[in-house]
Amino acid sequence: MDAAQKTQTDLIGWIHTHPSQTAFLSSVDIHTQFYYQKLLPETVAIVYSPKFGTVKSFIITPGKGMSEIEKCKESGFHPHNEPVYQSATHIRKDFSRYIEICDLRTSSDTDPLPTPPSNPKVPNKTFTDSSRY
Repeated sequence: MDAAQKTQTDLIGWIHTHPSQTAFLSSVDIHTQFYYQKLLPETVAIVYSPKFGTVKSFIITPGKGMSEIEKCKESGFHPHNEPVYQSATHIRKDFSRYIEICDLRTSSDTDPLPTPPSNPKVPNKTFTDSSRY
């Protein structure tokens, strides 16, 4: 969140891969999404599964899911009693639009934050087959 604020970048979520698994949220992913969503309720978790060629977006279920994860004190991979996340139905996939994904990580605290491109014209060619989602 700090990096997004420093670069005046709008944070809409986070993206990661499950290289050999389907697109879902693991318990570690659920806890990561919880903290993002607690700070910014619209935030989504995007999971790309290259093996299965799918991209899915998720949120922690408002109310019951958020409450259960907030009370959970476990770390690492662990089960939850009931479904605590759902598909992010407020996301609209429009493959005619351009998308910019900016990696704001740094290798150390002393590295400068990257400057996002000013107006990229790179089409989103990675995820173009909407029939698979």
